[in-house]
Amino acid sequence: MAFFREQTVGNSVIMGRKTYNSLGSKPLPRRNNIVLSHNTVLFEGVPTCQLARSIEEALFLAEQNDDDEIFVIGGAQTYEQFDSLVDRYLVTVVDHEVPNADAFLSDKVLGTLRSWGGIELASYQATVEQDEFAFSIFEAVAPDVDARHAARQKLIESYSTKAMPKKASPITRKVAKPVPQNAFAF
Repeated sequence: MAFFREQTVGNSVIMGRKTYNSLGSKPLPRRNNIVLSHNTVLFEGVPTCQLARSIEEALFLAEQNDDDEIFVIGGAQTYEQFDSLVDRYLVTVVDHEVPNADAFLSDKVLGTLRSWGGIELASYQATVEQDEFAFSIFEAVAPDVDARHAARQKLIESYSTKAMPKKASPITRKVAKPVPQNAFAF
């Protein structure tokens, strides 16, 4: 967890709703959290935790945060949705098999990782006081980083043209007499 924290603190993290729920439905501290979900009543947005309803919106929000890096932190569906857009994977491989696991990286994402190759950044043995299982951290970098960056920018620009209101041309209007506003409460 220390490596994950080092990498993500001060940056934007994009996650799916299930990952957000697995974190206790609370944003990760000292990061700009973006939760990808179609459920618009998931939570009340706060400055460090925003709801995005699409990949385009998630990327747009992350760019607005003006952080150095954007991390997609899970889950399996979110990794697959962003697979053609990420230019680097940081993968922690834990030496432990979890019985009855219910989420896995897709063959598509695993294929991407295998085709990129990768290097081992670090390897750690299990210790009683810190980590229950041995693990290794790998980095795999896309051979087409520039193309992936361009694809992300295109999605961000597409979203921003839809999201940003167009400036209306000035119209001269007559001042109308105020109309009463009615409200109904049930």
